[in-house]
Amino acid sequence: MSAINESLRKLEERGAMAQAVLPPGVVASPLKKSAKTPNHRLLYLALLLTVIWSLWSEWDRRHPVPNAQVIAPVPVQVKSQPAPNIVEAKVVPVGTSGAEQKSKIQPKQQATTPAPRNVAAAPPTAAALVQAPAMSGPVAMVTQPAAPAKKLSATTGDAVKTVTSGQKADIAYSQALQLLQEGRGTDARQRLEDALELNPAQGEVRQLLAALTLEDRQLGRAEALLTDGLLYQPGPAALVSLARLKVERGEDAAALKLLTEYQEVGNNDAEYRAFMATLLVRVGRPAEAIAHYRAAIERQPARGIWWAGLGLALATQKDRTAETAQALQQARLSGKLPSALADKVDSKLLELLRQEGKP
Repeated sequence: MSAINESLRKLEERGAMAQAVLPPGVVASPLKKSAKTPNHRLLYLALLLTVIWSLWSEWDRRHPVPNAQVIAPVPVQVKSQPAPNIVEAKVVPVGTSGAEQKSKIQPKQQATTPAPRNVAAAPPTAAALVQAPAMSGPVAMVTQPAAPAKKLSATTGDAVKTVTSGQKADIAYSQALQLLQEGRGTDARQRLEDALELNPAQGEVRQLLAALTLEDRQLGRAEALLTDGLLYQPGPAALVSLARLKVERGEDAAALKLLTEYQEVGNNDAEYRAFMATLLVRVGRPAEAIAHYRAAIERQPARGIWWAGLGLALATQKDRTAETAQALQQARLSGKLPSALADKVDSKLLELLRQEGKP
């Protein structure tokens, strides 16, 4: 600052000398600019910059920048929770005696009194953590043994029940039906084979597989499937299918024998009783067929073919003309007769009319 003041003082003196009043008769001679005299503007600018720099340095010295302050953490308001049981474990160095290495792990019971609301969370204490003292050598840590894994049991509902072979067979059967609807017969047969292997007693699977093999004209395979099914309480439909296979081979007597042996199974099935009646007529026992036809018609009265069978069976009996005509007329009214059978029914009706003397 002294250098600045000195410079300013000299400038003031020069200004004062320039403004001094001269005595009369004395003329001030103009100052001659020397070639070596520096430019006054540059001098003023240098002085101004010097003054600014000095003022800034002085201000910076008197107003130092304060050091960064560390902001203390604000306590967090937490909701009180029941304190869990804490396990304390001692850590002992390796190499100590066996008695010293036994750590006592005891659960520490916390106070049951609930903590007040809106209390700042306190930092964890030494009792809340399992801490090991600093050691230069290896240490042996005593930890709490892990609880054994819980065994899942199907009876307690803790795990999904094991799928049985029967359930797997049902799934395969459903898939086979879906494949048939999609027109994938080969894949459907394979799924039926799988289902039958899982559950041989599943009659519906066996019968459907046999029907598909019959479509392929694999009569031997179909008969083997149905014959094996006799070991697993076959249903009426499977028995009728097996009997039809025997009829196709010309074994009418064997087919009738089969249905007679299992008559108790198919006694309430209309198809079973009607086919048994047909076999009885074929082997020359129409009188016995009448009861089976009537039983089948009682369950399904709209089946014209059974009415025709009943009428033709009655026609072989004496003094049953009225019953025969009634059954044959009912067969014609059904309108569901094959052409060959319809011709036979019409021929028998004309014969009965002639016997009665009517045109």
